[in-house]
Amino acid sequence: MNHFSKLLLIIILFGMFFISCVDKKQKANKLIIEALLKSDDYDFNGALNKYNQAIILDSTNAKIWFLRGNIKMSLKMFNEAIFDYNKSIELNEKNMDAYYNRGYAYFILGNEDKACENYFVAYKMGKSNIEDKIKNCKQTQD
Repeated sequence: MNHFSKLLLIIILFGMFFISCVDKKQKANKLIIEALLKSDDYDFNGALNKYNQAIILDSTNAKIWFLRGNIKMSLKMFNEAIFDYNKSIELNEKNMDAYYNRGYAYFILGNEDKACENYFVAYKMGKSNIEDKIKNCKQTQD
């Protein structure tokens, strides 16, 4: 096989790999839309299933982890929601809503210190309308 043939083969293989990656991301985005529609219909288990499928296709998408965390909150799976918010924050540390929601999950579980920590991060990042959440945290954050 000559150099040109090897180069052409490498280009073809790279193209196939790139198309495969793009295709997976497109399928994951389609599943996100399907999940959002299911959650709009209060089919939280159906939405969870769609997000699970989307994560298999695109596990580096912070939005999927965040949205799946929201569904788990609706299903009262608070520890599992925290796991998803952690992953979303790991992938996108600027997602103030993930901090806020993680704080709320901690609050529901009775861990007010961790709830306040997350509320304050979200507040410092610019999350609005959470003064009522952090007013009870003032003693620990001053």
